[in-house]
Amino acid sequence: MKILINISKGLLFTIILVGLSYSSEAQNVPCKANEKGLNKYALLVRTTQHMGAALKTAMQLNEAGKDYEEFEVVVCGKVVKELADKSNEAVSKMLTEAERLNVRFSVCGMSMEKFEVHQQALPEQLEVVDNGLIRIFELQENCYYTIEL
Repeated sequence: MKILINISKGLLFTIILVGLSYSSEAQNVPCKANEKGLNKYALLVRTTQHMGAALKTAMQLNEAGKDYEEFEVVVCGKVVKELADKSNEAVSKMLTEAERLNVRFSVCGMSMEKFEVHQQALPEQLEVVDNGLIRIFELQENCYYTIEL
């Protein structure tokens, strides 16, 4: 019985070791700017203040002459309730600014479900994704520089 347990522990350790080495190789995919030298950025945010900070970052990149190919803000958490409030002028202004800066907003569908926000209640500019965290992983796999606020 002890031999079987030791073999099982050894096998488990080997599987974990192989899995870790594989996942670290997958994370080291070489990412470079596109042909024009433009990068792609994504931010994961959970408050309207962080939405504003993301837009300010995009604006400052533009002002510094550091144009980008793509810029996406993934919104998760309770803030989705604020996005559904059409009388929220701050959100409306941010979405107008996002269009000007070519910034895309994605909203976490799991957060919408948890806080009972329906897609019809959201402004048209917002794209709903099934899971905001998985969206960030997808963007990382596609060579986006990502930050969580």
